[in-house]
Amino acid sequence: MVSHTLHVVQAFEAKDGGIVPAEPKACPSAGSARALAARLALTHAGVIAWSRKGDPELGDWGPPEILVRTGVIPDEFEAGGGAE
Repeated sequence: MVSHTLHVVQAFEAKDGGIVPAEPKACPSAGSARALAARLALTHAGVIAWSRKGDPELGDWGPPEILVRTGVIPDEFEAGGGAE
C-alpha cells in the first residue's frame, strides 16, 4: 500500500436560512490546513479541517483525524471527510 496523507479544509456558509458547504480545499500539510481553517473561520459560519492517510490509487482511506473544528458544522461533515 502506498501511504499518502490528504489534508482538507471544508468551510460552510450561511445561505437561505441554512448552512451550505463551500468548495473544499486540499492543503499540502496539516499546518497549512490549520492556518487556512483559521483564516476561513473569520468569514464563514463554520470550518472543519481534517487529515486522512491511505492509498489514493486503491481509494482505501483510514479514518479522518480532525485538525480544527469551529462554528456550525452540518451533521454529515461532523466526523470529517464528508466530502472527498
